[in-house]
Amino acid sequence: MKERKLKQLNDLPHFKIDKIIPLENGHLRLAGTFNHLAGVRNGRSWLYAPPPSVIGDLVELIPENKTAVFIASVRKFTPEIKEGMIFPWVDGYWNSRLLERILDTKKTWTRTKFEPSDARAFDQDGVRGLSEATSPIPEGSKFLGKVSKGWDHEHCVICWSTIGANGAEFGYTDYENFWLCSDCYERYGATHDLSFIEAK
Repeated sequence: MKERKLKQLNDLPHFKIDKIIPLENGHLRLAGTFNHLAGVRNGRSWLYAPPPSVIGDLVELIPENKTAVFIASVRKFTPEIKEGMIFPWVDGYWNSRLLERILDTKKTWTRTKFEPSDARAFDQDGVRGLSEATSPIPEGSKFLGKVSKGWDHEHCVICWSTIGANGAEFGYTDYENFWLCSDCYERYGATHDLSFIEAK
């Protein structure tokens, strides 16, 4: 049986910055070239750096010569960006912090039984929502009250399967409360494998 190849940062598309143009809104226009285009598409995405990564939008992708423009949303904690720098590119569907957790060999995931906790109900523009009791409700929303044991499940951050009510009793969690189901932990978390990115 052929051994499954683990996907690491070096396997991802890499974007080399050829030219930087500051924009009036404080963002940066980064013109550059990819080494390959597997999974690359226009839209919200990351230039991955450990940490912080650069969030922005890929535009003007030209497959014939692998060139594109990345409009970087420059924020307080964005790393210094210079011409000639090369970043792994990741689709914006994925949270860059998830990649950090999967790749971090020094941190461990702990098998944990999900236990319901209190929640805070809120109304935002006529839509009712819940947040964990320890988390703030969204800005501009109206607090409706506490819901005892209302936070009754989490989702695997990779496959989105349910852990808790109407789902698996146990999952794996890390130091920042990311949850993985048992299958995703065995396949990706325990092996530091990024191949889940291809499955999107």
